[in-house]
Amino acid sequence: MRFAQGFFDSLIPSSWRFQNYPEVFQIVPFARYFINSATITLLVLAGTLVSSTLVAYSFSRLHYPGRKVLISIMLGTMIMPGFIFIVPMFRMYSSLGFINTYVPLVLPAYLGGGAGSIYLIMQFFKSVPRDFSEAAKIDGAGHVRIWYGIMVPLCKPVIASVAIFTFLFTWNDFMGPLIYINREDLMTVALGLNAFRGRTGIQWGYLMAASLMSMIPVLVVFIFCHRYFVEGIKMSGIKA
Repeated sequence: MRFAQGFFDSLIPSSWRFQNYPEVFQIVPFARYFINSATITLLVLAGTLVSSTLVAYSFSRLHYPGRKVLISIMLGTMIMPGFIFIVPMFRMYSSLGFINTYVPLVLPAYLGGGAGSIYLIMQFFKSVPRDFSEAAKIDGAGHVRIWYGIMVPLCKPVIASVAIFTFLFTWNDFMGPLIYINREDLMTVALGLNAFRGRTGIQWGYLMAASLMSMIPVLVVFIFCHRYFVEGIKMSGIKA
C-alpha cells in the first residue's frame, strides 16, 4: 500500500493549540450538552438495570403459562433491525407530544431494558444454584426479596457488564437524539459535535478537542470497570 508523500508527517501537528479546549465551551454550550448526556445516561442506566434484572429473574426462576412464548418473542427482537421501528416509534411519540423531551430516549429502559441485557443476565441467573432461593423461601422470603437480596448481589459481574454496555451505547447514541430532539438546549454531546460542521467547512480543531473531551467519561468508566466487564462476559455463558 502506497501513501501520498508526507502522509505520516501530516498526522503530527506542526503546532499545538490547547486554546481549542476552552474555546469549545464559548462557541457552543458544550457544558449543557454534557449535562444533558449525563442526565439521559444515568436515567437509562437506572431503568435498564432494574427492569432487565426483574425480567431476567422472571424468565429464569418463575414458571407461568406463556413464559416460553415470551422468551421466544424477546429473542426474536434481537434479530430484527432497529431501523424498522424508527417511523412507527416516532409517530407514536409524536402523537403523545413527547417530541423534544427525553421520554422517547429514557422510557424504553424502564420497559425491560433491552433483549440483549435481559438475555445476558438471564444466562447468569440460570447458573446460580436454586438452593439459595429455596432456602430463602423456607425462611419466608418472597420473590422480590430473593431478587434484590440474593440474585442481584450474586450477579454483580454481569450487572456491571450490562451497565458498561448501556453507558457506552447511551452516551454515544446519535440516532435517538437526532430523531426526537431538535432544540439546542436539549441536545446531547453526540449531537453537539455536529455543530462544528458548518456550511463553510469543518472546524477540525474544535471538533477534535470536543471529541476528545466527550471520550473522557467512556474511558473512565471502562478503566475502572473493565475487570467486572471481562468477568461478567466469561461467567454469563456458564449455563445455557
